[in-house]
Amino acid sequence: MIRRDGPLDETRRVGVYWGPMRTLLAAALVLAVPAIGAAQLDEPPVVDPAAFPPLPEVPEALRARVDHARRLVRRTNRCRMDDGADWGASSREGYFSTEHGCNEWFDELYRLPIEVQVHAFGIEYVRNSMVEWPAQAGPRYYERDWLYYLGTIHHPLPDRARRHELQVPYLIRALSVLTRDTERHRVNADEVIWALREVTLEPVVARALAGRAEPATDDERRRVAREAWLAWAREHPTPEPLDAVRARGLADAEALLDSPSSTGLTEAFYIRWRMSRRRDDWAALCRRVLASPALSDPHRRSIQGRCTFARIGWREMARLHREARAAREVPSPATP
Repeated sequence: MIRRDGPLDETRRVGVYWGPMRTLLAAALVLAVPAIGAAQLDEPPVVDPAAFPPLPEVPEALRARVDHARRLVRRTNRCRMDDGADWGASSREGYFSTEHGCNEWFDELYRLPIEVQVHAFGIEYVRNSMVEWPAQAGPRYYERDWLYYLGTIHHPLPDRARRHELQVPYLIRALSVLTRDTERHRVNADEVIWALREVTLEPVVARALAGRAEPATDDERRRVAREAWLAWAREHPTPEPLDAVRARGLADAEALLDSPSSTGLTEAFYIRWRMSRRRDDWAALCRRVLASPALSDPHRRSIQGRCTFARIGWREMARLHREARAAREVPSPATP
């Protein structure tokens, strides 16, 4: 029988003290949760203001909405897609259905003003790029989703309402930190370079390679592209109206359709393709570019794939391929 009026043994003494302490600890955690959440939003990118390129400033009037949107964006990193939606990038991590709530999160984000979306996806994409992942970590599915909202990647004929001047500095900042020799950085850097071209229509890499030899490796091509885009950003320190940027880029791309550089010709092709909506325009563009002897075999296969799977049709594309091959095989006139 336990005596109730005797001295407390060690077990009962610990229980007497631990009960109130547990209550106080729980209360302290409840009070700390909002502060912890706010602190997480301030974790990388903690970017030196002197570093180039700087991140855009979030206006005070939008700060609360951007913080809320960033929390929604972070939730989506638990969303996954099946392999059929991977567009052939088999190295990308993710293989099962989306988690409950993914559609609601993206729907809520999509209803926010475009400026809030760009700040939220931009900050989180840059932050995610700056994280020191293990060298063997592959590219993540959610990164491509974030980049879709930030750069309209793989989106045919993107709606003008889905473009914003702020997309460019966030993409430039992300590209500036994707420098590691890992599969994740290589895949993501290629996608950001593509997205920058999609948003701006600027043939930046083609201009950088004008009069130079083609890069010998993909790593060298990415290095040239990164340096070219950073140089372009220094020449355009403030976001220009995208309509003006795209008009200038389209004019430059038109002039590059006869480029002796395979990279320049390929960039010009994709920019012109993006701005055309008619089958006749596509057919003429495919015929012109595929006939060039400057195209390398990888670029030729890429363009043939784009032309074949467009709405031109298989029979028309077979004819275009024959015409292009015949044009390439015509012997050049002998020099006197």
